[in-house]
Amino acid sequence: MKKTGTSKKTAVGAACLSCLIAAAGTGTLSAYAWEQYRGDSTNNGVTDSPLPASADEAALYWAEKIGVDAWGSDGPSPLTLSGDTLYFTAADKICAMDKDTGEVVAAGDMAGAPAYGIIPPLYADGVIFAGLNNGTVQAFDAETLESLWIYKDSLGGQTVAPLIYSDGCIYTGFWKSETADANFVCIDVKDEDTSAGDEEKSAKWSYTSKGGFYWTGAYAEGSFAVVGTDDGDTGSDSESAKLVSFDKETGEQLDIIQGIKGDIRSSIAYDAETDRYYFTSKGGMFCSVKIDENGSFSDLKTLDLGAQTSCTPVISGGRAYVGINGVGWNRYNGSAIAVIDLESNSVAYTAETAGAPQTSGLLCSKDGYNYVYFVENTSPSIIRYVKDKQGVTEVIDPSEEEGHICAPALFTPVGAQANYGMYNPICDDDGTIYFKNDSSYIMAVGPAVESLRTEGKTLFREGDPLDSSAFRVYAKLANGVEKDVTDLVEVSSDTVSADDIMYTVTYDYALYSDGADGAGTPVKPVSVDVEITVLKAEEYDSVYNVISLIDDIGTVTADSESAVSAAENAYEALDTSLRQYVDNYDKLTEARKALDGLLSDSSEDPNASSSESSSETGDQSSASSSESSSGTGDQSASSSSKGSSSSKGNSASSTANPATGAAAGGMLISAAALAGCLVIRKRK
Repeated sequence: MKKTGTSKKTAVGAACLSCLIAAAGTGTLSAYAWEQYRGDSTNNGVTDSPLPASADEAALYWAEKIGVDAWGSDGPSPLTLSGDTLYFTAADKICAMDKDTGEVVAAGDMAGAPAYGIIPPLYADGVIFAGLNNGTVQAFDAETLESLWIYKDSLGGQTVAPLIYSDGCIYTGFWKSETADANFVCIDVKDEDTSAGDEEKSAKWSYTSKGGFYWTGAYAEGSFAVVGTDDGDTGSDSESAKLVSFDKETGEQLDIIQGIKGDIRSSIAYDAETDRYYFTSKGGMFCSVKIDENGSFSDLKTLDLGAQTSCTPVISGGRAYVGINGVGWNRYNGSAIAVIDLESNSVAYTAETAGAPQTSGLLCSKDGYNYVYFVENTSPSIIRYVKDKQGVTEVIDPSEEEGHICAPALFTPVGAQANYGMYNPICDDDGTIYFKNDSSYIMAVGPAVESLRTEGKTLFREGDPLDSSAFRVYAKLANGVEKDVTDLVEVSSDTVSADDIMYTVTYDYALYSDGADGAGTPVKPVSVDVEITVLKAEEYDSVYNVISLIDDIGTVTADSESAVSAAENAYEALDTSLRQYVDNYDKLTEARKALDGLLSDSSEDPNASSSESSSETGDQSSASSSESSSGTGDQSASSSSKGSSSSKGNSASSTANPATGAAAGGMLISAAALAGCLVIRKRK
């Protein structure tokens, strides 16, 4: 079994991005995805994924360094996930990475570099879209990473607003300065010229606003699109930012709210429970509004948070969660996570942080609580969380730091991975969180492993290598998820000998965690002993000859007599001490039963010859009765006998079949880990 990557990564040199690119494809797409900036079209950042509930349940699986410059020249952008593949930009490359190993598996050439690399690519309908500098958007085939088309905006500017996809179109905006005009555009994504990768697209429609569009993602569903603007002035106090809705098809302006204090630097998030749309501003305003099916606004509500924010609200269970900035860049400067009660439109409490949570939150619900995760923008960029529900008025399980009562830490980067971080975390369905910070490392933080389980082969031929392709390895995670980790493991090439009764599986899955010794506590490998049976070569071959003959029977028909009889005869010829290792014997008895039924039915056919049917049925019934009875008796007896002719008998309970190793549903292994190498060693 070939390992696809390692968990204990070493740093990759800045100049070696091209060295990371493997010849493999981009990975198999599955049902799970984090394909847009905030997960889906609601921009709400709520997931069903069972994320780790505390630092004790989390560990750093891997950390992969991409380039050296965190600010867009060759460092990675934030991440997008589709299936098993993470997508990001780095320098002038669009890259695909295996989410389980951190291995870069493919890359394609872009027409330029991104503006500071602060927005992720967008995945939609088999296409990856990337925002580049100078008002440029480029589309790539998600499998080949070859360019499909390029859009260049007439006014240019930085592409620092998220790319949003809806109904065959992309919506995004550009930014040039606090006071310069810039466009918000709708681009039809259809590739009109499939023969040219540099085909230049035109905007379907555009809207120009003073101050432009910075970090503000549109909501675009149904018949309308809605987006916020900068205020067109320096500073953050001007009451001139706008919320604007458009007809998605024509770009016609449907409604506008003017006079919002400070630049709107958040996406527009929708919460179905309250049927309202939420956003924030750098002027410290938390806002919500009703929007009808025609794109018309009503019932604007505002709440002054008293501090700047560029955080898209995440909403669930009558609560909203927003990161707010403190004063200056010192640690513990008043930055916090604000917990807002929607019914009263007031701040229920704040959870202090060491640095500003400028990124938006990631929310999952469990045990009646919302768990909301933020990355704070000060080194080392701790992932913090709040555990909250309606009625809670103070931080649960707080962290006491330098005299401050803070939101608890889930994970703390150390060493080379420690740096500032203002980028959205995303997650997969196993509960793993993926994020990057200004160290240029991409990191995967997921649930610790509580146990391992193996299924499959425990019967071996003397002298053969321990062949792991015959079994599977599963990790039970601290969040209750069981994950197949077989493809992430390595196996030694040691051979089995007559004296072997077990081998040891060791799974070295993670780098470090916020464990008992604090941030950077190394994670110990996990191991388990697996009992095996070793047969002499001729005994092993005899057993597997019978197993193969039974498997070859296939679907039973009236013509299956010779195949069934051949398997029965081979089983009868097998030494009684070896019959216990025929793991598919039940298939043989079922095949005989089915065949007898078919022949019995044919004997009752009025169109069949009476004497022929009687003769065939009588002979077959007699043979079947004898063989089935004998076979059943021998199988029962052999279950209590030990392998007198085997090199080493199996020490498992007779309720298990040693050929499958499936006793009591498989083997449970105590553990505390996930994502690395499986080492097998012999024990005598």
